[in-house]
Amino acid sequence: AKFRPMVHGEKLAAREALFREGEPAEFVYTVTSGQLSLSRSLADGRRQIIDFVGPGDFIGLGLSLDRPGNHTLTAEAITEARVCSVPRNSFRALMATEPALTHRALEFAAQRIGRAQEQQLSLGRKTAAERVAGFLLTLSDRAVARGASATNLSLPMTRAEIADHLGLTLETVSRAFSRLRQLALIVQD
Repeated sequence: AKFRPMVHGEKLAAREALFREGEPAEFVYTVTSGQLSLSRSLADGRRQIIDFVGPGDFIGLGLSLDRPGNHTLTAEAITEARVCSVPRNSFRALMATEPALTHRALEFAAQRIGRAQEQQLSLGRKTAAERVAGFLLTLSDRAVARGASATNLSLPMTRAEIADHLGLTLETVSRAFSRLRQLALIVQD
């Protein structure tokens, strides 16, 4: 009930940006449905997808809640999505009075740090097939945490988006998926 006056819902079409790098960071968002990518543009025009987020995930916690700033990432809907937004200063005030919200935000931040560490290891030391397999295992773990099937995964992102996330080319991602199918580690519907 304390949240309702501060929360604004927003619907995004597939491929619509919630915000872009460099824009003022005025809100903290929670994804209520759909999937979004979080990416950063490189100087040469390429992009690195930092993470994929879905229902229950926060967006915008990476910046200080105490001072204004600009987004360091672009958040774009992969599928049709819905998000709730709360002004950053209101979110900070809610965290001070709502221990459950504080716990959830810290839990999410810790998970995100863990995924970032795994991503760093993956980019530096794993083969393409290991990167793709690890990505699928991460999606499986996140599906289980949301109460969904661990083995029947939906991949709303394109292979190009997976490549941008894993630091691979589109062709290499396609070959890695083919290799995992040949080894009977995955089955495609």
